[in-house]
Amino acid sequence: MSTFMALSLLLNFALWNLESQCSAHGQVPFRLTSASDTKSLALPNWIVHHAGPIAPFHQIGTYQSPPNGCKIVQVNHLQRHGSRYPTAQVHQTIHRALKKLKQSSHLDESLDFITDYQYHLGEDSLLPLGALESFEAGVQFASRYERLIDRENLPFIRASSSERVVDSAQNFTSGLASWLEININPIEPLVISEDPDSNNSKYKRRKKFFQFLGSSAPHFRKES
Repeated sequence: MSTFMALSLLLNFALWNLESQCSAHGQVPFRLTSASDTKSLALPNWIVHHAGPIAPFHQIGTYQSPPNGCKIVQVNHLQRHGSRYPTAQVHQTIHRALKKLKQSSHLDESLDFITDYQYHLGEDSLLPLGALESFEAGVQFASRYERLIDRENLPFIRASSSERVVDSAQNFTSGLASWLEININPIEPLVISEDPDSNNSKYKRRKKFFQFLGSSAPHFRKES
């Protein structure tokens, strides 16, 4: 079995264990409202830092303050949604891989569990870990730029229409409010449709960009 597949299964088990500790199941939207909701949601570092391309995003450096004589007066913050379940396409890939493994004539004894393993993760929606990531990002943002924020000067937030993105935006504002210790109504993001027919130039540019990446990527042909 490839190292990538082994890591995928390992991470799937870790994420399922995380979900069992939380109130999120299947496709239910997961949102945090306070710091107390974040307990026991973090993955151990040995997974986060050693799972290669399927690892959750994590900070690799420290924040650099502005040079002397400079002062931050405005911040534009661009953030990806939190960790999510595999997409429908990846689901199919995992199911095919598991089927092949179960049909194998020999498995290392450490992989015996695969013969009875039932794949039960959700699809596309936000993970409890993803909710935590966005909440902590809000806390970090508020702690770093606290002097720019108050009840009368709250951030303006936009999000694309995917449910996991909207949930991430709301978890971000919950973390922000938690750090500032103020009770504010959830800051509802301006939701921008991802529908191909919508008037959304950012979405269309992104689609063209990924089409360009696909056309410029190397192609390999399997020899018979």
